[in-house]
Amino acid sequence: MAQTINMDDFGDSVRKGQQQIHGSMKIIGIVAVLFFALIFLFGFCIVTIPAGHVGVQYSWFGGVQEYEFTEGWHLKAPWISVTTYSIRTIEKTEVMHALSNEGLSVNMEATVLYHIIPDKANEVHKGIGPNYEGVVVMPQFRSVVREVVAEYQAIDIYTEKRAVLENKVFEDASKRLKGKNIVVESVLFRNVELPQQLKNSIEEKKKAEQDSLRMEYILEKEKKEADRKRIEAQGISDANKIIANSLTSQYLTWYWISNLDKHNSVIYVPIGDNGMPMFKNVDSVRTDIVTNVTNSTG
Repeated sequence: MAQTINMDDFGDSVRKGQQQIHGSMKIIGIVAVLFFALIFLFGFCIVTIPAGHVGVQYSWFGGVQEYEFTEGWHLKAPWISVTTYSIRTIEKTEVMHALSNEGLSVNMEATVLYHIIPDKANEVHKGIGPNYEGVVVMPQFRSVVREVVAEYQAIDIYTEKRAVLENKVFEDASKRLKGKNIVVESVLFRNVELPQQLKNSIEEKKKAEQDSLRMEYILEKEKKEADRKRIEAQGISDANKIIANSLTSQYLTWYWISNLDKHNSVIYVPIGDNGMPMFKNVDSVRTDIVTNVTNSTG
């Protein structure tokens, strides 16, 4: 018996299948969109702060926030933007031109080491902004350097008083920048250049000081030598006085007799009629006489 297929029912089944597939694809598309949207949104909600930095938060609705992000990663609301600030020591060197109190031109390299107060980065961001170095630090530093140099002579910057100037600049710059939440750590002056005429004068002065010190050394040495000779002479004089006061005729006779043995030409003179005078060392005396005669005759 043949089976009859209703084409209308078949078409309805196909349409239902297509609608189901279309509905499934729509759901998958919506899920994918939501997934990528979440990833995109999640990227806006995570912020990473590098080492040696803090993150200042700015809200679209409340402005700069007091709470700062420290090192590491943090979650934030999408309407919060974060600006990182370095809290490490920053070194800035600049070639500067200044005038001394004599009106002489001085060129030098001035270096300042500073950092912002870590928990005051939000105040810096609110009052100055990320370019705080160019807006506040260096203009104030240049101003202080020129003011301090103008109080001293050019030679002071070139000699040992440079440390005094550095300390004065450090103190004044610290006072000015403290109110801006910036801490000055150190100030250094290097490669100071003075007018050539002044350089020559300084070198001549140093040479004169060295010559003076050398002469003082020589005079002191001669003085000590004179004192030594004076003490030696005084000792000899005192010894002679002691010896002179202790000499007697008996001592001189004994001393003369005891030293006769040291001379070859001593003559022994016997007491009485027996014997003849004779030299202590007749052979030596005879040899000396022959030698003297030979030399005199030729």
